[in-house]
Amino acid sequence: INNLLTDGNWHFAMKKQQLSQLANDTPINEWKYKYLLPVDLLKHRSIWTSAQAGILTNNQFEIFGLRHLYSNYTALWADYIYRLDESYWPYFFIEFVIGALASELVTPMSGDPNLLQLLKQEAFGSPAENGQGGLYAKAAKQDAAQNPPESLRLDYLTSSRFSLGG
Repeated sequence: INNLLTDGNWHFAMKKQQLSQLANDTPINEWKYKYLLPVDLLKHRSIWTSAQAGILTNNQFEIFGLRHLYSNYTALWADYIYRLDESYWPYFFIEFVIGALASELVTPMSGDPNLLQLLKQEAFGSPAENGQGGLYAKAAKQDAAQNPPESLRLDYLTSSRFSLGG
């Protein structure tokens, strides 16, 4: 299940949380600060230097091990995928999980490799779709439709390009 959750950027399974700085734990590399990643994090999606809207994502960090992030920023927030209780899964994700699990269990239970291929294609699409088709694509589309698109965030380079008189 964790693999199915981390294979996509499921909005229903996303949290935003300020990271805890480990003040008494000096980083052992070039970074100034060490942070503890959330215990329930399966995959980080974005790291931010503020909780305010319109802030650019931060890519000036490194993650070592499973639980520590290093950066030169004094405060950080993370958008991340976590494993929420199954009772909160939306119907489209449940259908995808059922299809994916059926494809994993069919060969040990039936011994029929043709059925395996059929169920895998139903869950993940054809080989040409590289695991992004089938029930996965349907679920991802429904998940995305429930959220507004991320607004275009301008950085200094693009904003100066389009500024007047500059």
